[in-house]
Amino acid sequence: MKLKGRRISAPATVVLLALLSSCSDDASPPASPSGTPVAGNPTPTPLVATPTPPALPTATPTPALTCGLSLSDARFEPQRISCPAGTTTQTVRLVFDLGADGDLPVTINRVSTANITCRIGGGTCTWPEGQLSFSPSVVPARTRAQIVATQTFSCGSIGQGPSGELIIGVLYVNTSCGPAREVKVTNSLALG
Repeated sequence: MKLKGRRISAPATVVLLALLSSCSDDASPPASPSGTPVAGNPTPTPLVATPTPPALPTATPTPALTCGLSLSDARFEPQRISCPAGTTTQTVRLVFDLGADGDLPVTINRVSTANITCRIGGGTCTWPEGQLSFSPSVVPARTRAQIVATQTFSCGSIGQGPSGELIIGVLYVNTSCGPAREVKVTNSLALG
């Protein structure tokens, strides 16, 4: 290779090529940076205030309704029954007071008797087992009422001047206010 009439040796040619190659590398544009581009700061979302619901009033508990019951002793009305000759059917009443002392009315479901003694000299006397008829059947709350229970029974005499008595040991009253209650009968029924 000739350059302006001078001869350049082979080693000089290698050096020259290296310089040219170095200059070529410097002239190339810089490489773009690697990696994911960083996004700019996001615009903050404005906070929306949530309205507070009005406070509900505290509920006052409703007191439970109570059922109260009071009973008086019972008595026969009338206190004497005539038992003529032969067998007859008689009606007798047992009267007592019932108080509905609580907040609820009291319903009477059943009135029945127990421990019956029925005797008459020179005659017969039969008191049927089972429930009695009664009225009224409902006593309003916080009131008191007279309950009249009725029953029919048979009695009769076979001679002159019969006398006897009917004794009821216990009167049972079943109501809507708790278990059955016992009512004492204060007098006996005279038979004659």
